[in-house]
This record gives sequence, C-alpha cells and structure tokens, in this order.
Amino acid sequence: MPDTMAADRLLAFFRERRRHQALVVDGSGAVVGLITLEDVLSELLGSVSDELKPSRLLPIRLGDGRVRLPGALGLDQARVWLEGAWPAGPETVATFIEQHTDHVPEPGEHLAVAGVDVEAESIDGTHVAVAIVTPPSQQAGGIA
Repeated sequence: MPDTMAADRLLAFFRERRRHQALVVDGSGAVVGLITLEDVLSELLGSVSDELKPSRLLPIRLGDGRVRLPGALGLDQARVWLEGAWPAGPETVATFIEQHTDHVPEPGEHLAVAGVDVEAESIDGTHVAVAIVTPPSQQAGGIA
C-alpha cells in the first residue's frame, strides 16, 4: 500500500482483505515499512489495550502473596506493595533491580535484591520488563 494512503482507505483495505498488517511502499515502489491495524487504531483512538491480555502496567498481587511488578513502575509505588522493604527514590523497579545485580537476569532467574527475593519474569532487551517479588512477610526465613 502507498505511504500516502488515508486512514479511512487503510481501514477499508484491512477489512476487505481480512488482514491486520500490510507493507508500506513509497512512490518508487520500495518497501519503507510495515503498518498494522493496531497502529491505525492507536493513531485514531489513542492507546488500544487488549482485554484478553493482563495489564502489565499495574502491580498485581498473586494468589501466593507474591507481587508482579512492571519494570517501569516507580520505586515509590513499589514500596507500598513491598511493605517498605525497598528505599524510596526516583528510580523504576527495573533500574533498582539492575543497580543491585551485575548482569541482565534471564527470564525465570531468582535474585536477592536489597533483601527481597525477585524473579525476573520477563526481559525486554537489556531491562527487566516484569518482576515477581516476594514481600518480606511472605518470605520463609528471609533472603541474605
């Protein structure tokens, strides 16, 4: 599809062909990118969330008492979920974890971070995207 196609025509293109993505070409026919239906909807409606995926933007207390924390969450907000175990500060959860380790953890790896058990649930490039953290009251015997 041409890189100058209007949004309404682009939506019709996706609907008619029952596709959710298409290659974008410039005036000379060279491929210059990929566009998805979600890209178009996000531009028209703002951020579009998927109701089938759990939100990764909010902390979630799991059934076993651990807490799933997004890496982008501010440390001040994380402190509430961790019973004040981590200090206040301007950092994010990901930055704080990375400052207390000497490597980028692998998904599923457990770490002791400032006395708290942390499992790196998912990694986004070189940053912790989501961590599962055990609050002090849920730890058996504590972490050294």
